[in-house]
Amino acid sequence: MLIKVKTLAGFKLHSLDGEISKAKEFYFDDRH
Repeated sequence: MLIKVKTLAGFKLHSLDGEISKAKEFYFDDRH
């Protein structure tokens, strides 16, 4: 599944307790 990073930037991350944070940085591992 391919998704553009621009689409993911700013997504809110949630847990059962509420919002954790927003996606700001992305790291990729091209070895696997």
